[in-house]
Amino acid sequence: MRCAVIGGGIAGLSAAVYLSDAGNNVTIFESAGTAGGRIKPVNFPGSDFPTLDYGQHALATAYKYTFRLMKKLGSYELLKVPNRLDITFIKDGERAKFTTGYLPYPFDLLLGIMGFKFISGKERRSLIKFLLFIKNSDESFYTSTDLLTFFSKHNQSDNLITTFWDKVILSIFNTPTIDVDPQLFVSTMRKLFFDKKDNFIVFPPRRPLSELLISPALDFITSHGGNVRLSERVVNLSISENNIKKIVTEKDEYSDFDIVILALPPDKAAKLFPDSELKHNLECFRFSPILTGYVKVKKPFLKEKMITLVNSKIDWIFNFGNYFSVVVSANKEISGLDKKEQKNIIFSELNKFFPVFSIDNVLDLKLINEKKSTIMSDNLINRLRDKIYSPYTNLIFAGDWTNTDLPATIESAVLSGKNAAWRVENSLKLWT
Repeated sequence: MRCAVIGGGIAGLSAAVYLSDAGNNVTIFESAGTAGGRIKPVNFPGSDFPTLDYGQHALATAYKYTFRLMKKLGSYELLKVPNRLDITFIKDGERAKFTTGYLPYPFDLLLGIMGFKFISGKERRSLIKFLLFIKNSDESFYTSTDLLTFFSKHNQSDNLITTFWDKVILSIFNTPTIDVDPQLFVSTMRKLFFDKKDNFIVFPPRRPLSELLISPALDFITSHGGNVRLSERVVNLSISENNIKKIVTEKDEYSDFDIVILALPPDKAAKLFPDSELKHNLECFRFSPILTGYVKVKKPFLKEKMITLVNSKIDWIFNFGNYFSVVVSANKEISGLDKKEQKNIIFSELNKFFPVFSIDNVLDLKLINEKKSTIMSDNLINRLRDKIYSPYTNLIFAGDWTNTDLPATIESAVLSGKNAAWRVENSLKLWT
């Protein structure tokens, strides 16, 4: 079957890999000069930074679809998954480790909770009880409350929320805790902590994701006869008899396809459906920003590899030796500032939490400000994902914003691409 994939981000590449593997003829249309979308490679000319991702990302051992894709591409062995979770929390000048040690599941997680000194014994017990409740509960009951009320009903204290849950939620949902849909929260926590009977580990990849996913995917697709058209933006879809008949780009027109997989962000996809209910629904998606700062230093001063700052404008720090990344999640106020103000905030927060930090030790700081990094994970948006369906026989949607029952993560994008390919292979017209 001849398949056109519009969008060369991770969802589009995932779909193209699985379609190519099944023997289909695939053509990808990507408007940018580089494929990858949110995980495309970025270089800073004139600096000593290595090739980096377009924004810092973290992976989790629960990302089974992402890891399966890497294994198919032959890049999984390059990932080097750590054998335990090891996060340093810094709060009020003190440090606390959340580390799972080397015990088997589920005792590893229990060990992490019991050894986390920023919460009391009572809070540890309530956290464990709450996680067991999530493991055995039906998330469909939690559609009429907000997450903070839900936490309160299950004795999650203010300190537990601020110190533990806020950090977990921002890293997974990129949405403030008060706004996260409780139903999506419960289903996601169950998948992360309980679906896979292996140790739960979150970690930043030590290689750029462009090396682990993007380049291997492009090589796989082209080696299977596929075609990748970079710098070719799709501007129109010609529709007749409830089918996409023609793809119009800024350079040419194409009609040699049977199926179209649309793997663009919802706001960009909306532009291809003028004056329609679909366009209206796609335009209703709201987004949350992520600001990443890559900091190059003369003399490394961070000892831990993965750090989260409590009551700070910086949420996460990932240490790579002579440079480190700082991540500010879901903060529209900071994302809306100019680069000078953003740099001042980052330096001020680093100085507050690390007395040894000095601006004189900084060789370079590069900022990547993704104002529309992910869709929000609130109740409205999660319900909206259920409403998006393809009104055309040969059109299928893919993207982390489609209804994968996951928040907008790399895992969600990979799964959406796999789902789209499955629908093509089974010749089904389904809701996405």
